[in-house]
Amino acid sequence: MQYTEFLVEEGLEDVKRGVNATHILQELVLMRLHVGKSYSQERANEIVEEWERTGKSKLLQQSKNM
Repeated sequence: MQYTEFLVEEGLEDVKRGVNATHILQELVLMRLHVGKSYSQERANEIVEEWERTGKSKLLQQSKNM
């Protein structure tokens, strides 16, 4: 449970900000992928947010605007 708490909290914060469910789930899946590759939850979040911000992930950019 402790390994998912941070990721769930991040997702819930996005819900409060009005981010759509598709985008939230895509971010959570990508973050979990990085955690599975031994990144910390915080670093996984940073990577995924960077991908979105820089355009490395077109999928995240598109789903944020749905």
